[in-house]
Amino acid sequence: PDHNLLFLGDYVDRGAFSCEVILHLFALKLRYRNKVFLIRGNHESQDVCSHFGFKKECKVKYGLNVFYLFVKCFRTIPISALISTKIGTIYAAHGGISPELPTLEDINNLNRFEDPKREGALCDILWSDPINEDDVHKLDDSEYREFLQMEYISNQARQCSLMFGYKAISRFLKENNLIYMLRAHEVQEEGFRSHFVNPDSIGFGSIRMDHHFTDENASTDNDADSEDDIDMIESIKSKKESHNSHIFPTVLTVFSAPNYCDQYG
Repeated sequence: PDHNLLFLGDYVDRGAFSCEVILHLFALKLRYRNKVFLIRGNHESQDVCSHFGFKKECKVKYGLNVFYLFVKCFRTIPISALISTKIGTIYAAHGGISPELPTLEDINNLNRFEDPKREGALCDILWSDPINEDDVHKLDDSEYREFLQMEYISNQARQCSLMFGYKAISRFLKENNLIYMLRAHEVQEEGFRSHFVNPDSIGFGSIRMDHHFTDENASTDNDADSEDDIDMIESIKSKKESHNSHIFPTVLTVFSAPNYCDQYG
């Protein structure tokens, strides 16, 4: 390839051709090691890919010894990446961020050579999601302020890990000098979805995104005039001004699982 390629995980399961997909990607990595990059998804773990079809596929095509060799490979795949561009650095991971990993150095120091548990830092990187925003446009100003103050809530849909809010991801991006986060992990009918896109609507009461959020156990800070609020506003303003008025999503989800379009079961 004449440009770099980054794949965002979930290379196996939910289809009949997982072996072909992952072997093709491994071959590309071996042939173009400085051009092709893979990061790990939540399906690249023994428990998940045993349940969603990959183990059975390997058993039929090659035998279980090959499956366990794949599992060993999965445990070595990096869990995140940095994309350098002319306008700044993008952080990429399959799922999201973790309250246990506030800096890039913390992520680098994490032991990734194992399967994730149902909670904890490695689980969060592979499994977490942005808080749902579908009904944000229905909120009044006070409710919207509270929404922007949400950090982490339980991830009821996944039954593991967390969901991260605007305040948490904004702090992570600011402290690590990043412009936005690129992720996968969720099916997107249009191929991608922007989250927390509000560089100008941060003024509360202006534009509302047509998204959704609900959770009774949300952790919020109701002091809308706090220093954190001011920091968030100034961070967005400076980001917009320092990058030639480009407006970025805080998080961009790209649906990248190549085998999902085949079958489920």
